[in-house]
Amino acid sequence: MTTFNPSVRFLQQVRRLVVGAFLMAIATMVSAADLKEDAIKKDRNEIEGTWRIVAIEVNGNKLMEEDARKFSVVNGSDGTWSLLSEAKEISRGTSTIDPTQKLKALDFTPTDGEGKGNLYLGIYELGETTRKMCFAPPGRERPTEFSSTSGNEQIFVTFEREKESAIKKDRKQIEGTWRVVALDVNGNKAMEEDAKKLTVVNGSDGTWTLFSEGNEIMKGTSTIDPTKKPKTLDFTPTEGEAKGNLFLGIYELGETTRRMCFAPSGQGRPTEFSSTPGSEMILLTFQREKSK
Repeated sequence: MTTFNPSVRFLQQVRRLVVGAFLMAIATMVSAADLKEDAIKKDRNEIEGTWRIVAIEVNGNKLMEEDARKFSVVNGSDGTWSLLSEAKEISRGTSTIDPTQKLKALDFTPTDGEGKGNLYLGIYELGETTRKMCFAPPGRERPTEFSSTSGNEQIFVTFEREKESAIKKDRKQIEGTWRVVALDVNGNKAMEEDAKKLTVVNGSDGTWTLFSEGNEIMKGTSTIDPTKKPKTLDFTPTEGEAKGNLFLGIYELGETTRRMCFAPSGQGRPTEFSSTPGSEMILLTFQREKSK
């Protein structure tokens, strides 16, 4: 006859609990790491491009705007950067970011030019077409706020995305196939199943093709200005209905969705995303089609 030892059962339960907790901790760590990588990738894409410096404060002293605007920075999607003064490169380097911190963290090191080899600790903030950056001299702790005073010796920089860079960024984001998921014309909402019959294929050069149930019905060209508020869109059909007419609109971009509102040809540009009876405005909502 086998004698049951309660201590063995207890140890087995403890072991299962420890293993379970360990596996859960690993899963949580992996999930957190994935989220961090996604956040880094998202902000890297936002930062990529050319930015004009519009304000600089050093140790509490504000530079004249015309002097600040002589500087621009070209950011790569891999964290590399190049600082230019009146279009001439004066420094370049690498950077790392952590958007998951309460104040998004930025560390950068010049690899050429002034400050070569030094590590600078900073914080950053991203807007649609602007960004802020505050950093400390080498050897000093990371800033805890966006400020520059005679006491903290911090450098506070404000950037504005260059128009051509902003256009390139939005063109890249718009490129691809989009399904219409909502359509309002002069305040009348189309049935969802009818709206979803329409798709648009956008090229990176501003060309577009409109399909209804897979059949091409119109194509044309467009220009955008992402520096306006709201962002503006002008398009002209080159084939199909309304060929040669110019339509003035506005647009808004999400990660996988976008909105567009435009007026009939010959009318003024909309000032808001709405379509009401009598306005004659056309409001569309798109959803990006998944790649097959």
